[in-house]
Amino acid sequence: MAVSLGVMGATDILGTIASGWICDRFGKRGPLAVYYLLRGASLLALPYINGTGELMLFSVFYGLNWLSTVPATSALTADLFGKQNVGTVFGWVFFAHQLGAAVAAYCASILHRWGGDYAFTFSMAGVFAMLGTGLVLCIRRESYVPVKIG
Repeated sequence: MAVSLGVMGATDILGTIASGWICDRFGKRGPLAVYYLLRGASLLALPYINGTGELMLFSVFYGLNWLSTVPATSALTADLFGKQNVGTVFGWVFFAHQLGAAVAAYCASILHRWGGDYAFTFSMAGVFAMLGTGLVLCIRRESYVPVKIG
């Protein structure tokens, strides 16, 4: 299990650097949607992993995608709200993410108590990632107009 987390962390570095390169060349919206789609697919598959080999494959796949959303999200935030506002807006995005993570962890513990495992929780996380894919695709290109905050 610990090796799996280490592999995930190591591939995360590669995925995050690659994400910045991809977003510089292909835009932010499309890659971000793909990242959420791949994340959702991997989370939906996680409950069905049975062996160490499958777990290592998941770790590489998920690790490459784990924080790849950060460069795309921060760059998209700069495009939508202007570079002068990216620190403030991305700070609120980060705050909302941490709040959501806390609520998700608490709800996962409740679901584990009721169901005895995390299968449903991982499936729901996959569904929410797929929902995120759709929401990213709803961002219109013409809405990229910097807005003055404060």
